[in-house]
Amino acid sequence: MLLQQFINGITIGSTYALVAIGFTMIFGVLELTNFSNSSLYMFGAYVTWLLYGVGINFFVAFALSIALTGLLGACGLLGIQLGGRLLPLLPAALLCCANGTRRSSLV
Repeated sequence: MLLQQFINGITIGSTYALVAIGFTMIFGVLELTNFSNSSLYMFGAYVTWLLYGVGINFFVAFALSIALTGLLGACGLLGIQLGGRLLPLLPAALLCCANGTRRSSLV
């Protein structure tokens, strides 16, 4: 029981550290406040849970959620890079990468 709690704590702590490192890297390198990491992380977790709940094997559901989350991020980034021409065509869920602002514009 104690070993299982220790493993659970290491797993949750590693997940929190991974998300925090992502925030720090984006803000430090790009000077951009961008919270799409947590949106994409939550989307991937929800897709995994949904596919596993339907009856798909966990590892297959995990691989599919990685692919779908990557596709979601790529579509959102593609819509932004095309200068907003695709913005009316894409649903709001695909544009979760667009919620960043430059730090200098906040002053």
